[in-house]
Amino acid sequence: MENTLETGVILATNSVKMTMAQNPQFSIFCQNCLKNHKSGIWGDLEIEDKESNDFALENNERILSAYKFPPEIKIKNEVKIWILTEHDRSVTTILFPSEY
Repeated sequence: MENTLETGVILATNSVKMTMAQNPQFSIFCQNCLKNHKSGIWGDLEIEDKESNDFALENNERILSAYKFPPEIKIKNEVKIWILTEHDRSVTTILFPSEY
């Protein structure tokens, strides 16, 4: 995808920030996922959700990406992160689905 998503201020929940500080592999994973999110690579979503994000990118709607952890990253009670950019592109938040 040619479009680059404007992300505004990048935030992470306290749980994500703490996990990033304790686990360098997870921190790198989050950085790579954010790069993909900004590039329109929506991660581990159903095709309909990816199409909805493509539409939302062009129509200033909220965008949600999901990225499953690779096998080497193990976090208790979590298997993926979500990255959510608000409709006005002012804020993007990295969070665990359990925090939504």
